[in-house]
Amino acid sequence: MKVLRWLIPFAVLALLLSVGAMAVSAAESNPVGAPFVDNATHVINGNTTTWYRFDYAGNHSQITIRLVNAKDAGLAFQVYTPTLMDEWWKHDGVGAGSLKENDLLWTGNAPEQGIWYIKLINKNLAPVSFQLVVTGSDVAFGPILPAITTLSPTTPSVNNIDPNLAFLADATARVIPAKTALWYRYYYEGDHSQVTVNVPQGAYNRLRFHVHPPTQMTKWWDILPIGQSSNSGDDLVWNGNSHEKGWWYIEVINDNPYAIGFALKVTGAQVSFGGPTVPVVPPELPKIAPSLENADPNKAFTVDANYRTIPAKTTLWYRFAYAGTHDQAILKVVDGSKNQLRVHVHTPDQMKTWWDVNPIGQATPQGDNLVWSGNTHEGGWWYVEVMNDSTTAVNFQMLLEIQLRNIQ
Repeated sequence: MKVLRWLIPFAVLALLLSVGAMAVSAAESNPVGAPFVDNATHVINGNTTTWYRFDYAGNHSQITIRLVNAKDAGLAFQVYTPTLMDEWWKHDGVGAGSLKENDLLWTGNAPEQGIWYIKLINKNLAPVSFQLVVTGSDVAFGPILPAITTLSPTTPSVNNIDPNLAFLADATARVIPAKTALWYRYYYEGDHSQVTVNVPQGAYNRLRFHVHPPTQMTKWWDILPIGQSSNSGDDLVWNGNSHEKGWWYIEVINDNPYAIGFALKVTGAQVSFGGPTVPVVPPELPKIAPSLENADPNKAFTVDANYRTIPAKTTLWYRFAYAGTHDQAILKVVDGSKNQLRVHVHTPDQMKTWWDVNPIGQATPQGDNLVWSGNTHEGGWWYVEVMNDSTTAVNFQMLLEIQLRNIQ
């Protein structure tokens, strides 16, 4: 008769299969952390793509982009609107530089407000100097901020996406990727002295942040923060004081479909980030669920039926071994429909370019749950992408069932 099994890791298949590195990196550079155009002369390395950005009011005023003296230089550029940046690797820009005397030139206007991007391409093997100039009555530029290394077009390598790995809130200039929440911390003496948290230009760039005291961090995903940012002109600000001593946490959230440069500043008479005012053995950081290294498919967790937490506006990855013998595989995310999660399923072959292909399947609601079932000849590690589009963290459990064929 047919045998049904709810599986945790199933060892027989795991012995048959091995995990290789997936090709999830784009061949070109990534726009995350692109500096603002500064109209100065720079050098681009040979056979390289690099990115710049500028802010545009979106009021149909004219934009002019000029690559000076680029005739016969082996350079090219494309222009991307904010809405294209959510899936920039799938699209060409809305325009490209055309030869105008000795320059490459693009002019245009649009109703779309926000951060526009320029992709600059050097087709030569050798480095080339260039001057990229952007002009317009309603074009603006921000400070040049450091770029960050990325694992793939959609998965920046940002260690502090997990509050257990929060960076110090020490006013360092940083970049927050699109649709991401990053974590920072500071030490507070709990003497009711005033604390001010400030993100310059944070309101202008449509960022927001939450503030959590030490006692909230054991279940931060399930309770409201003690404070949240308010707009103060172009900046974001929070002021407060408390009796609660220890490490306080700040969650900086970018809901935009593009990366933003920012600096997080925390000031106060009894605020510190290390050094002599903090105990030599500081309080142990709270055990905060979960560790989100599996935001990258290269570090996907095995489907194991454990309860987990997916933070707000986050994608997590899981994998399961499948023999490719047309046995029916059934994935169930308990309360997934009730909690408005989404689930995509990818075959081993799809994972070579998962960001550029449609998944083989996606889970559909069955009551409060999300369920996907299927079978195929393709054996190997199959990958499951769990997405939380809501503004709150969600607990979930993923179950895997394999219906073995022809078992007597």
